Amino acid sequence: METRYLALLCLLAATGSYAQKVLVPNKRVTGVVGGSVVLKVSVEPPETQKAAISWAFNSGSGLQDVIGFADEINEGDEYQGRVSLNISTGSLELRQLTLNDSGSYDITIVTKKGMTLPAEIELKVYEAISDVSVKPTTGMQPIMNENLTLVCNVKGPVDFRQWQKNSSPLIPTVNVTFSRDNSTVSFFPLQLSDQGIYECTAFNIASNRTAAYKLLPSYGPEKAVITGPDAVNATSSLKLTCFAVSVPECTYTWHFNGLEVYRGSEYIISRASSAHGGNYTCVAHNGVTMKSASVVKQLTVTGVHVEKSDSLNNGQIAGIVIASVIGAGLVTAALCFVLKKKGTNGTY
Repeated sequence: METRYLALLCLLAATGSYAQKVLVPNKRVTGVVGGSVVLKVSVEPPETQKAAISWAFNSGSGLQDVIGFADEINEGDEYQGRVSLNISTGSLELRQLTLNDSGSYDITIVTKKGMTLPAEIELKVYEAISDVSVKPTTGMQPIMNENLTLVCNVKGPVDFRQWQKNSSPLIPTVNVTFSRDNSTVSFFPLQLSDQGIYECTAFNIASNRTAAYKLLPSYGPEKAVITGPDAVNATSSLKLTCFAVSVPECTYTWHFNGLEVYRGSEYIISRASSAHGGNYTCVAHNGVTMKSASVVKQLTVTGVHVEKSDSLNNGQIAGIVIASVIGAGLVTAALCFVLKKKGTNGTY
């Protein structure tokens, strides 16, 4: 019995039929446009001597030579410079992939004993996702208590999108909803608790990409407050500070008795006088929400007085004396003129 089995094995080996075949670990291979892929094969048994190897592309309209080897390697006209052949295993490398490279690739190995060993691999080339961005829809600002929609824009074919907030899956809530294709997430309305880092990951069979957006709702200004003294002594300095809770930070405008006097959060008076007493109004304005808040503070300047005196000072006395002398001189001159006039008239 053993002799019969041994004779059969020897016959199979002599005819080259025993265990000789092309092994294909993956009969369906995917690639990305612009990338490269290896169609892996091997021959069983590994020591099988190869007389020729050829790869051909079946586009559906006929076979096209890719690369071959007999005495030397020959590349097909359409594959010059972007294919390589591993003579030891028979594997084929394709580079600079295009969508047109999708299809069936047939390999034929001819052993030195004349055995023909065929195999086939299906290649599908996909376009990769090239870019992803997340931003509010056109014209919308993230303002608290107003509606907002974030859109996940994708360049390239996309199978599905996935949203996260602060690195955790984003789930619908009372005010958070998704579109059917997950391309947008909407807030009706936007709340302060919705702030955070939002990420959108776009997937297709060949690739995935992620983009992030920091959502910071704008709000305010809330109640404005002026800090500083209610009263100040004359000639003293003082500082009035205005503040209101707001995102983004407010701009501040100061008005005194109805007239604009300064722009900024701090209003400083270096030397107070009676003219500085009155009502100071601070107007806080948020340029995003376009809302304003105002507050009024009344300032009193104390210690203002006017000096009084019953006696004349030296300057005043000198002035009176000079005025009296000038007046007396004018009276004397006028009297002399009149007397002279009368004397002249008496000679006629």
